[in-house]
Amino acid sequence: MSFWAETFTFNGTSCQNYDLMLYDIGGDDSNDPEFASVVTVTDEWVGSRWRPYFYGSKFQNKLTFDLVFGVNECRIDQGEYLTRSEIDAIATWLTGHDEYHWLTIDQEDLEGIRYRCMVTGLKTVSYGRIPWALQATVTCDGPFAYRTPTSVTYNSTGSRQIQFENKSSLNGYYYPVIRFDRRSGTSFSIENVTDGGRTFTMSNIPTSITTIQVDNDSCVITDDQDINLYGNCNYNWLRLKKGMNTLNLTGNGVFTFECEFPVNTGG
Repeated sequence: MSFWAETFTFNGTSCQNYDLMLYDIGGDDSNDPEFASVVTVTDEWVGSRWRPYFYGSKFQNKLTFDLVFGVNECRIDQGEYLTRSEIDAIATWLTGHDEYHWLTIDQEDLEGIRYRCMVTGLKTVSYGRIPWALQATVTCDGPFAYRTPTSVTYNSTGSRQIQFENKSSLNGYYYPVIRFDRRSGTSFSIENVTDGGRTFTMSNIPTSITTIQVDNDSCVITDDQDINLYGNCNYNWLRLKKGMNTLNLTGNGVFTFECEFPVNTGG
């Protein structure tokens, strides 16, 4: 699915800062990559069996696509092209990073969507030997884009039940970040009824601690007193099934769920 937007933002900087816009020259437009994530099957054939043993599947490819952008319409009308110094500044902005950065495309159907990526290739696109545009190869950290982070807060006095939707495109579990701001008591738990009653529990929490954050994906626990709380956890990291989940919250305080759902958008 090609982009039809005029502008994009990479690492917090808009292409407009460089007098650039998205377009195509001579058919070199933003290409159509595979839309959904590709998986490979892991199995094993054994003699005398008519079908293999199936061990599972794994994601195969990272999402990769091209962006073509060049001088804006005003400069085109004035016959201005990209100078060597401008190309150098653009290359410094987009390439050579040692970590992933966020890319957003200013397009209506991509509102609230961003790509965690690197620019792994950059070349000029010339017309009549004049460099009017650049083509960037964008390589994402995985097969998905991401919804912008959202936080939802629930007050709990003793216990309560909530409905929480996993909006991920992933046909598997999503592990959110949770924060518990304690009012009283020394324990809290979250039971996912939809996940067979799987329950994440923390107990015997020191009374000096008021805030605990749990990154269930990375299995990292932090708190406002910098105390090692891994011995207070049952290691049943909270996970959400695709779609609606019924959760039972137990504890006196405020539960906050922070999610950055992966989604299939193509490029």
